[in-house]
Amino acid sequence: MIRFSCLENGLINHLPMIPAKPFSIIIKNVENIPPLPAGAILLILPGAALLAWLPTRGKPAPSSAIRWLADAVALSIALSALAALISSLLDVRWTRTGLVTAYGICGGLAAAGWFFQLWRDWKTAPRPRFDWQRVRSAVPAGIFLLAALAALGGMIFWRLYQARELVLPAWVDSVHHTWVVQKILAAGGLPPTLGAELPVPFYYHYGFHLITSIYCSLTGTAPADAVLNFGQAVNALIALAVFRLAIATWQDWKRAALAALLVAFVMQMPAYYVTWGRTTLSTGLVLLPAAMAAMLDLRREHSPDAWARLMILTAGICLTHYLAMLLLAFFAIIVLVGEIRHRDRLVPLFTALSGGVLLALPWLWILWTHAGSQAGLTALGADGFSKDYVQYLVYLTGPTRSHILMGAAVPGLVLAFTQPQSRRVATWALLMALLTLPWLRIDPFRPDLFAILLFLPASLLAAHLLVWLSELAGRFTRPWLGSLLLLPAAAGLLFWGISGTRNVLNQTTILAQSADLEAIDWIRQNTPPDARFWINSTGWQGVYRGVDGGYWLMPLASRWTLTPPALYSSGALDYVNQVQDWSRRASQTTTCSEDFHALVSEAGLTHLYLKTGVGSLQPAALANCSDLLLIYQRNGISLYEITRP
Repeated sequence: MIRFSCLENGLINHLPMIPAKPFSIIIKNVENIPPLPAGAILLILPGAALLAWLPTRGKPAPSSAIRWLADAVALSIALSALAALISSLLDVRWTRTGLVTAYGICGGLAAAGWFFQLWRDWKTAPRPRFDWQRVRSAVPAGIFLLAALAALGGMIFWRLYQARELVLPAWVDSVHHTWVVQKILAAGGLPPTLGAELPVPFYYHYGFHLITSIYCSLTGTAPADAVLNFGQAVNALIALAVFRLAIATWQDWKRAALAALLVAFVMQMPAYYVTWGRTTLSTGLVLLPAAMAAMLDLRREHSPDAWARLMILTAGICLTHYLAMLLLAFFAIIVLVGEIRHRDRLVPLFTALSGGVLLALPWLWILWTHAGSQAGLTALGADGFSKDYVQYLVYLTGPTRSHILMGAAVPGLVLAFTQPQSRRVATWALLMALLTLPWLRIDPFRPDLFAILLFLPASLLAAHLLVWLSELAGRFTRPWLGSLLLLPAAAGLLFWGISGTRNVLNQTTILAQSADLEAIDWIRQNTPPDARFWINSTGWQGVYRGVDGGYWLMPLASRWTLTPPALYSSGALDYVNQVQDWSRRASQTTTCSEDFHALVSEAGLTHLYLKTGVGSLQPAALANCSDLLLIYQRNGISLYEITRP
């Protein structure tokens, strides 16, 4: 049933919210939807409903359907994020049947809009209204669409294949991503805090978590599985977004297709995001190129369609990823400065961007209230140019094939600067490259975060250079021969990229394996809900993180752990200091010493989760500890109950 009600949680007062206005609607329940249709519904229908009623201009091109698909996906994510914000402010909470009803309405609106457009085109079409010539002219566009959809399906399959070894999402971020998805599911919307187990206010960018929670609700998929698999599908959609930006920049499907293929199959990033669990960044990069494309379209066409897309996508990016929001701001400044003398272009661009920021302002204000002090500029000086950090930046922009493509992007950048239609994108790309250099940090974003984004402008510029060279060859020979020469170059790059990214996972970032899942399932069934677990931890980027499957106990088994998900750093100072102190002491403990017992008593611990060969405290060192009872030992995982006199 759909139920909109007050969130029964005393922690709701931690954030400034509009007072609750409870009401309820009850509708018959519905069954789970299969994953593929569910993903298509939530990623396409809301955007399709909007696009169906927006007036468009220009003659349809072969790439029009792919442009439409990219816009529909980006708008769907943005509209979902905005709907969640509005629901949160009005204290409206959603259930699964309510979501199905909402998407059914979106489908109806999309169908009605398409029918209206077809009827209008039929009424205004010249006689005879049915012409076989027009039907035959649509065949190439249809073939192009089918080929593009097949390629997109291949991209999604490839991303899932690259994650085939994982039983749970990798690394640190995935743990708190899963926790946030669970909290959104439990609350039926955006939670004010991350729960009693993780008492921190929620002001994190939430676009990915929201659509993943919707996916879980529609399909019945477990949140951890959805973060892994649905997250990989979202990552594949970055290539679609890059296609959209390339079309808006050059109006050429060859450049767009090649850039998309480079992103999906050749460049190390964003494929490598799977080993870090950077699903939120992936979602931001689905919206960012679409918003940049809308800006270029609005500058060129002044259409209501582009204006509305830019406003909604700007708001969506503000709610989906804060680094993507910064990159959009950079591009917006570049475009606005370039149009300073053209008021007819400047005003629509400025009003659309401002409208988007205003739509997201309630959430941005919450963000500023809690984290505004982190913003600023830091000159890194000599420390920033340390040999280790520079080598790390080089590593992030590699390996060899990525370095070669980035090298090709340099003459592509020069070429783009000489052409008016691509000069704005070239300026933005150059700015991104400069921000990668460790001379200045825009807090809280480090230069290495910009380094892992360079694949996006590099793919665009390298594709532009390769197609330009093929066109140049065609001028001296035959046009078809120039295009033919492009095929072996693209095929060679694809083969190189596929063979190189087949095993893209970094084994050191895989915290949990099958043995951990078995142990966590045993814990869920055989330990009390109020059990408190010691887990091994280590320092990481100024906080502490778990080192094995024990780090997953909170999201998977609802058991308290000594080191919680890394978002604990967003909590009150006393709470953060307490977690830091306990985790630091635990990371230095190697046996059941007096320090061990003091920490156990202070934190009220009842159990231990240890993995052989991982972490400072090991089972072999606990053989003579009389107050520890071994209750589980299998496949390298040892669980102990702490017995007290």
